[in-house]
Amino acid sequence: MRGYRRLIAGVFAFGTACVASSFPHTPVALASSAPVAIRGIIEGFYGPPWTNQERIGLFQFMQRENLNTYVYAPKDDPYQRVDWRAPYPAARLAQMKALVSAAQRDRVQFVYSISPGMTGTSASAMQESITYSSPSDRKTLEAKINQLRSVGVHTFMLSFDDIETTLKPADEKVYGANYAKAQMALANQILSDERKLDPRFQLWLTPTSYYGLIDGPYWQTLRSTLSPTIQVIWTGKWVLNATITSEQAQTITRLLGRKPILWDNYPVNDYTYDPNMSHQLMMGPLQGRDPSLLNHVSGYISNPMLQPEASKLALTTIADYLRNPGSYEPKEDWLKSIAKMPGVTNAALFETFAEFNTTSVLNPTGYAPTTAMISAFWGAAAKSQRASAENRLRAEFRTLAKLPATLPPTISDKELLREIQPWLTKLGEEGQGGLDALNVIDQPTESNKQVLVKQIRLVNASPYEIGSDIVAFMQKVANRS
Repeated sequence: MRGYRRLIAGVFAFGTACVASSFPHTPVALASSAPVAIRGIIEGFYGPPWTNQERIGLFQFMQRENLNTYVYAPKDDPYQRVDWRAPYPAARLAQMKALVSAAQRDRVQFVYSISPGMTGTSASAMQESITYSSPSDRKTLEAKINQLRSVGVHTFMLSFDDIETTLKPADEKVYGANYAKAQMALANQILSDERKLDPRFQLWLTPTSYYGLIDGPYWQTLRSTLSPTIQVIWTGKWVLNATITSEQAQTITRLLGRKPILWDNYPVNDYTYDPNMSHQLMMGPLQGRDPSLLNHVSGYISNPMLQPEASKLALTTIADYLRNPGSYEPKEDWLKSIAKMPGVTNAALFETFAEFNTTSVLNPTGYAPTTAMISAFWGAAAKSQRASAENRLRAEFRTLAKLPATLPPTISDKELLREIQPWLTKLGEEGQGGLDALNVIDQPTESNKQVLVKQIRLVNASPYEIGSDIVAFMQKVANRS
């Protein structure tokens, strides 16, 4: 959802119809003792899409964690969005078939998102965007759906998030300025047409108004005209949410005329790749979601990070919440999730790194211990207290400075190590910078000051966000000296 990237950046972003009998695939059963039927992951970020190998690894992870739904929605797959009209070439279609089959083997429902609306009012964008009232465009869209159904996809998501709301002249003649009416009419027609070909066909809708709690013409049109069998996506009060409550879900249920599927934008991090922002990992636990929230939604799907392996720590806590929200404890479940991470042989050492990547909208303070250590150091009144605080801080900085050398041998998941390496490298540099700062405090020689200034330049040159309190500590010492 590029709309959230723009918003957050300001705050911190073969057309052949086939009959149902020709599809041998068995639909995935979503029945479960879990509080909500649809529990899964949406690859819905902007940036390089995951590889099929990474997705297949995700399906295996999902099976272990009792997650049962995967939504294919990478914004940078041109066939999913910009080139939605074009059928997949034979080779790409074969890859898609292999992916769908892998999902079915792991009892994961595969949902394909298609985005026929475009962003912008340029001539090219308007040309690419669907004409809602055009039978020809609708048939083109249905041909794409039919092509994907031929490889086993039975559930589709029609996505109108982050698109232009000005209708084309041809549509204005039919719908006036009511783009919601145009979208709902298209969705209803697709549902009707496709159900005739495939009784198992299901349709979800990501509306243009996909967040909020205040009623308006768009949602009024949606609830009064959209088929009640079409599931609708909602991201919460806003796009990123520190909390999502049962009361909010009940409100949106009234406004949509149905329980929503909650698209939770956590632990997604693509917006931290926007210009003038530092890239961040979101590895902390899910929190701020009511224990009773799942009683008021029809599904829960998490939008993960660009890094699939690093995402699994937060995703494991999400799976724990979805299994039993009443007994879910974020910090406790997070520690348990680290302890059972495949490919991590030293949980305590990995925790040392991971706790520096727990800062997010959900938890602005994070779990990193240096914040309290630095505060204790500056706040120490007595000489003995200051010495004790400095010893603790120095020991912490030493550990961090050595971490780029000590942590990698304990991680057998080399993809995970590759993903976290830039942040690990910077944290080690910050640990050394913290030691350099303490050296300046103890011995404020010109040589020590120059070493610190050089280290500050090094860490500030990195585009990765981690350990900001350590950087601030280094800078404060440099400014004081």
